[in-house]
Amino acid sequence: MSKSITTVKATSHPKDRVDPFNAATWSESERDYFNSVARVFRDREDMLVSNAQPAHVAYLVKLLIVNAERKLRLVSGGLPLTLQGTKIFGSYDIVAAVMEFLSRSDTVFQILVHGDLEGVVDISDHPNVWATENLRARNQLRGILKIQQLSNSWEQIMRDNEMLWHWMTMDESAYRLESDIKKRAAIANFGEPDYARDLAAAFDAIASDDKSNKVIALVKPDSPE
Repeated sequence: MSKSITTVKATSHPKDRVDPFNAATWSESERDYFNSVARVFRDREDMLVSNAQPAHVAYLVKLLIVNAERKLRLVSGGLPLTLQGTKIFGSYDIVAAVMEFLSRSDTVFQILVHGDLEGVVDISDHPNVWATENLRARNQLRGILKIQQLSNSWEQIMRDNEMLWHWMTMDESAYRLESDIKKRAAIANFGEPDYARDLAAAFDAIASDDKSNKVIALVKPDSPE
């Protein structure tokens, strides 16, 4: 018997732009949304959370990063710095969260990029890459950042299997899934570890093919002399 899952619905944008990390910019409906998401995450409820709007995407991405213990996996359509004017991977809050995560021992943030980079010409110019390099230069890097370009062959395999999606997993316990990358329709769930493990396993199967999926950035701690 299928269980009933309640959806926390995304609200429409107010006239003024919403900063997901500044409560002073939130309307009452946005406040209800962010507070509801925080509660669902805290309680690890098995609920679908819709989050197609840019401010909600940024909020969910940071939420997964700051609560990850060991490994973050991400399939992204170009690691966009912004989305419809809202900062995503170019956000100071998200970059800072990535840096804090990678400053902890035995952590890994592994990314598969599907499509062209968005907002930068070269991957070395991406805020998450140069900030991680800066962390290494200060001898504060304890984790690994690895970014690969999804190959055409793997893209076709994913398309043939109707899973040319964008997704992110927090360890193997929570996920965000964008199953319609054109409409950017997305859901997240923090209480469905079985499906999070399935997504993590699918990611690992694809990413393990280093020969096809070219490594375009690899930042790891310097080996002790």
